[in-house]
Amino acid sequence: MLLGDEYVIRLRDCCVIAVAALASVSPSYSADVARWEGQDRVASISTDSDAIERLRLVDRLPMLTQRAAAASCALSAGIDIEANRGILKASSRDMGAVLRALTVGNPYLNVANPEPNRRILNDLDLLAEAWGYTKSAIYGRLAGRDDAANAELIASHSDALFAMATELSADLYGRYVRPIEIKQSDAMALFIAARQAQLMQQIALDACEIWAGHPTNVQRERLETNVELFSASLTALRGGLSSAGLQAAPTPEIEAALTRRAENWAEIKGSFFSGDAPQQEMARDLLRDLNTELSAIEELVAQYASYAARQL
Repeated sequence: MLLGDEYVIRLRDCCVIAVAALASVSPSYSADVARWEGQDRVASISTDSDAIERLRLVDRLPMLTQRAAAASCALSAGIDIEANRGILKASSRDMGAVLRALTVGNPYLNVANPEPNRRILNDLDLLAEAWGYTKSAIYGRLAGRDDAANAELIASHSDALFAMATELSADLYGRYVRPIEIKQSDAMALFIAARQAQLMQQIALDACEIWAGHPTNVQRERLETNVELFSASLTALRGGLSSAGLQAAPTPEIEAALTRRAENWAEIKGSFFSGDAPQQEMARDLLRDLNTELSAIEELVAQYASYAARQL
């Protein structure tokens, strides 16, 4: 169980990434890290006009790597085929759009300028190159070419892509979050809200792999851990967690949205993660429910981003 001190440590790990407090991620901030120790930690999002949108977009990338893999798994298992073909195609399209917007800008996605930092540009290029293999496999599957081989490539690359996208997210937080003015909890809440979407797609992927008939102990353990972490993180977003520096829902609208998410999650968790592995029809229903909740969580992330922007 991810409770008590262990859970606080996990949340603090999220927080450290969110405010670029890891010297290994952003060495130039090591002095700031030292100043934060033992104090009320504060951070402000850079006043660059598109900084918050960049953070919101980059946090979609880890989620999209898992969303594509989960949809591909569902296709292989014969679960809700047409819906998951659409999700697979949309995941590839969205991944490319976000990578391009973060690299060269896209006013339609509220990213006004190209990324000026060479190291981040290099990381974006590396992720785009690695994603290219999965993108080709996705379109191969959609076209009915070498289906088994393409499914295997998508599955085998998903963990590495998730790790690369997560590291890129940390890099952008390192560039666009500054330790000056705004409470750290604003930046951390945005990060953790976005993390909910990532966890949800990891849950969908591991559940599908288990139900498809080829589970591993790692998948079972990761599924259990992510279900618990999702529940505990949702509770912390609603009520705050002072020992980790996270404030409660900052607006009535966000509080109401979190309450709805908690109610829906309790039903999903009770239906699908409290007994034996469900049959295909139940697996289909779970994936549909998770996809519905994903849309709602992304709306919640936008609410947190809007709130953070108003505090600048």
